[in-house]
Amino acid sequence: MSTVTAFGGTADAGAAQRLLFVNHSLRMGGIETMIRDFAQALRPVGVDVSVAVFLGGGALVDELRSGGIAVTDLHKREGIDLGLVLRMRKLLRDSGTQVIHSHNYSAWLYSALASMGLPGVRLVHTEHSRVEPMARRHAMERWLARRTHAVVGVSVDVARSLVADVGVDASRVCFIGNGINLARYRPDAGLRSEMRASLGVGAGCLVFGIVARLVPVKAHVDLVAAFKLVHANRPDCVLVIAGDGPCRQALESQVAALGLVSAVRFLGEVRDSERVLNALDVYMLSSTDEGMNLTLLEAMATGLPVVATAVGGNSEVVLDGSTGLLVPAKDPQLMAQRMLAVGQGEALRQRLGSAGRQRVEQQFSQAATLRKYQALYAGQAASKVVNP
Repeated sequence: MSTVTAFGGTADAGAAQRLLFVNHSLRMGGIETMIRDFAQALRPVGVDVSVAVFLGGGALVDELRSGGIAVTDLHKREGIDLGLVLRMRKLLRDSGTQVIHSHNYSAWLYSALASMGLPGVRLVHTEHSRVEPMARRHAMERWLARRTHAVVGVSVDVARSLVADVGVDASRVCFIGNGINLARYRPDAGLRSEMRASLGVGAGCLVFGIVARLVPVKAHVDLVAAFKLVHANRPDCVLVIAGDGPCRQALESQVAALGLVSAVRFLGEVRDSERVLNALDVYMLSSTDEGMNLTLLEAMATGLPVVATAVGGNSEVVLDGSTGLLVPAKDPQLMAQRMLAVGQGEALRQRLGSAGRQRVEQQFSQAATLRKYQALYAGQAASKVVNP
């Protein structure tokens, strides 16, 4: 049986004075939002935070820069870009970076190459989803892990996969769940009233919703199909789809073909997801794969009951029947049944939503997550090794 590391402990917050986050871009998404939130939270406690991206632009760049956080566009070229290694290496030297925190494979690869041989530079990497079953990539990730202080899985499922499927040494792998800003994501009656008015939904309307990129893995097509069945039983319900991506046109066509145009609201990309979440009655997640979905946690922190697919880290977040309901992926009929069950019982929604908020407070607060990462930044090793 494989093992993963349960990470704990505290750290000296001042031990890492210069921290560089590295990611593909700062275009709106779960990883990008996490980087923004972490950078904004760490700067006031004395950490000199900056961000480097391979693709410039994006909704979050101006927000970070306006807060005094430097963002560097490394201008990655298509394919293997050896010049990027040199540009990153110069950035590390010029900035005096002590800790690099990379996110997902490409950023990990270039961060490891650029920091090789540089004294006093520590690399921490976070993997946000299960690694694709590719032998060449697995071999490369084992090589990268040997040059990395700690490899973090955002769910136990991801951490187990790094050890059991990829073959990363378990002593280098730990689990740190995503953390939510509990002051930002909370039930807010004022926001709820304001946002529902802007959506054109009354107090008695039942509002389901999802905040996610419109990409195949999020399986919005299954959610729309399930909503069609729900709407046939509850004509007063509405589905809110917040996010943008390559699947938007196909989804809009599906909604039109099902005769749901008046009942579905496409909001496009949103930067204030706390407003959208407060307008909902039930949060939906229809993905076919997940690491640990950030917006699922945000919804629970907002006091929403959730109906989510039982994939990846979702089952670690949602306690079926206690904080929400889980359904198999790609089963719109069963999803519709669960949506109706939650939708028809206000007392059930309140119970599930309250339990979800409490679970996030206890297990997935941003403050707790940051303490664990700061321990890694400071050089603390992973703690006890446990059997999954």
